[in-house]
Amino acid sequence: MSVDHLIKLLPFVLVPLATCVVSWLLTKALIRVLPSFGMLDIPLDNRRIHTKPVPRGGGLAIALSFIGCQVIYALLCKQLKLTPHLSFSQMRQLLPLLLLLPLGLVDDRSGVLARWKFLIQALSACWAWYLGVRLDNVFAFTLSTWLSFMLTIIWITAMINAFNMIDGVDGLASGIGMISSLSLAFINLTSHRDAAMLGLLCLAGSCLGFLRFNWHPAKIFMGDTGSMFIGYMIGMYSLTTCTKLATASSIVIPLLVCGVPFVDIILAVWRRLTRRVSEADGEAADGGIVRWVRLLGRLGHADKSHLHHRLLRYFDNNQPKTVVSIYVLGALLGIAAVVCTFIPQRLTWLVFVIALTTLSLMLHRLAVIEIWNSTELLYKNFQAPSVGLMLNILFPIWDLLAVLFGFWLVVGLKSRPPMEIAFWVAPVLLMLLLSRNYHVFWNFPSSEEYFRLVYTLVWGFAASALLASSTNVTELPLKSYFVAYCVSVVGVLGSRLLLHYLRVKLIRYRDRARLSDARPCRVVLCGIGLLGRLYMNSLHSDISQADREDVLGFVDKNRNYRHGYCYGLKVLGGLCDLEALHESVGFEKIVVTDEQLSKEDQQLLVDFGKSHNVVVTRYFSKEIPFGE
Repeated sequence: MSVDHLIKLLPFVLVPLATCVVSWLLTKALIRVLPSFGMLDIPLDNRRIHTKPVPRGGGLAIALSFIGCQVIYALLCKQLKLTPHLSFSQMRQLLPLLLLLPLGLVDDRSGVLARWKFLIQALSACWAWYLGVRLDNVFAFTLSTWLSFMLTIIWITAMINAFNMIDGVDGLASGIGMISSLSLAFINLTSHRDAAMLGLLCLAGSCLGFLRFNWHPAKIFMGDTGSMFIGYMIGMYSLTTCTKLATASSIVIPLLVCGVPFVDIILAVWRRLTRRVSEADGEAADGGIVRWVRLLGRLGHADKSHLHHRLLRYFDNNQPKTVVSIYVLGALLGIAAVVCTFIPQRLTWLVFVIALTTLSLMLHRLAVIEIWNSTELLYKNFQAPSVGLMLNILFPIWDLLAVLFGFWLVVGLKSRPPMEIAFWVAPVLLMLLLSRNYHVFWNFPSSEEYFRLVYTLVWGFAASALLASSTNVTELPLKSYFVAYCVSVVGVLGSRLLLHYLRVKLIRYRDRARLSDARPCRVVLCGIGLLGRLYMNSLHSDISQADREDVLGFVDKNRNYRHGYCYGLKVLGGLCDLEALHESVGFEKIVVTDEQLSKEDQQLLVDFGKSHNVVVTRYFSKEIPFGE
């Protein structure tokens, strides 16, 4: 390597190193200065995991070291004509920090309401878009101005809040910011964008200097000042990197680089929204619009269910293990993003395969737990009549789309006048409206309701064919009507069955994930019959009971049932197999659902329960006189 090459490489080493040293010195100074300004994080609630007051607002050292070193290097570039060249015009994208840094300092000092924070963050994102930080293309398609404006604001605001949310464990936000910066710096190296790479290396250096005092046990917290600064910088650099790549897979790169905070904020929004919906029963009198405005306003409320909180519980409150585990996740996602930049344009599909595989392998368990826990909250509210009314509003719209899609598949890509399509679809929808299908509360349907829906569609498509044959509308062959009918049945009936599946299956297996806090009681049902089905129905209707019990299957005195399935559960054997069954699966409870059980068999179960410490109960349902 020649001397000229070494001289060109010096700024990429010296400037980030200087940024790291300045950040280290400023952080050390702020540890002593911040308490005198009242910027202390005092653990007054159970959401905080530290026990002693810690100075807050140390992110100011990260921001000042980065901006200061960038300004000094830009002045040196102007005087000495250094390479890579950095001008003040290239630094104008830092101007939105004039809004974010004061906001962070005020919030760390005395607190700011969530809605005002979100408003100022959105204004800073608008300013960044005006200065040229834009998402101009997605999947190689150029976006319109308004769509680019909206997506840019959403991305930058999401990144600011994502790094704010993961700043809950010592050293986490600064470490993830450093890993994301290094990943983006390497990607910019491959595209020969030296100025952006230098800025990202300086950002990584400032995070590293602060991390020296932020590692567990932390002597200082970055606060909102630092988390919003890092979130904005990562969001800004990821967008500019994505735009410069200009490939069909370019949108995948920032999603992978920012994978950990991005997935965490998506799951947090989902979790908080479902919880607020579940807790809003008492607010129904306020009116629909007021209720939903209040729900959206509460999404900024903090909780202890973020990714780092779950891992912290899993590692028995060991913060270093938790942080290192998330570091590994972030590094693997960053490596995947770098690998994707080397994949040729003709193999774009491989980029998406790598992205989906990496995200699913790294975050599958956490996402599954979050979705299952949130599903419990959603379907805990499922029995409310208001939910049934809401579904009866949504289902006609869905059914219309399903029928239209069925006829669209039959007609193909040929252009048809809207009036002709209306003649085909209107009889089907009219038949559905005249039937009582939209009077059914589909959160509590019977099997008869599903069959009624199927033959209602039969009459609807028959009326459609009859109307087409008796008018000037183009008549389709019977085969086409049959295909459209089958597609419509799948769409219409499938939406109802999906609700049943989510309610029964997802709630039933929610607590079987690796990171769940408690293991449900293992239950064996004794006796195949109607009572067994009633017990399963009552279990699925009671969410809290479904969480506590895990039904393994049936045992029955009739051994001919063995190895079969009843009500979706396996028949594990007969009464004489209880000993071997207890050794293999270790159940803790037997529920008797057989009304014809003999006294000898009842005594056998009682003795077995006493000898193996297994609870034996009986479930029955019968009509009794009122008042007794």
